[in-house]
Amino acid sequence: MSKPPPNRVHLYILSTRQQLTVPLDKTIILGRLPDGDHADGHYIDLTNHFGHQLGVSRRHLMLTLSENEVMAFDLSSHNGSFINEERMSADTGYIVNDGDEIKLGSLCIRVYNTDNIPYKKQTQPFRSTSLAYPDPSIRETLETRPLRAYEEVNGTASND
Repeated sequence: MSKPPPNRVHLYILSTRQQLTVPLDKTIILGRLPDGDHADGHYIDLTNHFGHQLGVSRRHLMLTLSENEVMAFDLSSHNGSFINEERMSADTGYIVNDGDEIKLGSLCIRVYNTDNIPYKKQTQPFRSTSLAYPDPSIRETLETRPLRAYEEVNGTASND
C-alpha cells in the first residue's frame, strides 16, 4: 500500500528556531527576495532568518511534490545546497525524507513531511546558567593594576 502524498511541509529553521508550515499545492522557492508568492509557487523569504549573512542566494532552492515524494532542486545557487551534508548538483532532483537536513549556504533547515515533529515534544523550558566569574583575587588584580602609558612600555617617553 503506498503512502498518501504529503499536503504540506514543515520547515524548522535552526538559526532562528522557527517553524514554517507551507502547503505543497504549488512549488516552494526558498531564497531571500521579499516578493511573496509567485504565480508558479510559494516564495519563502529567508532574509529575516539571517539568510544574507549565511549565504542564501535570492533564488536558492526549490521544493516540489513529485510522485508522492518531496523533491529538492538547487537552483544554481552561488554557495550551494546540501542535503544531509551531501552537496546537491544544480538542477538535479533529490528526494527529501522526513527529518532530513537541508543547508542553503550555511543556513540549516530541517524538513518534515508529517506532523510528527520530534522537537515539539520538549516539555522543559530552556534554562540559562550563570557564567562563572574569575576568582576574586584575580578580579581585584585586574581592577587595581595601574595602567602604564604606551610610551612607558615602548621606551619612547618624552623627557620634557
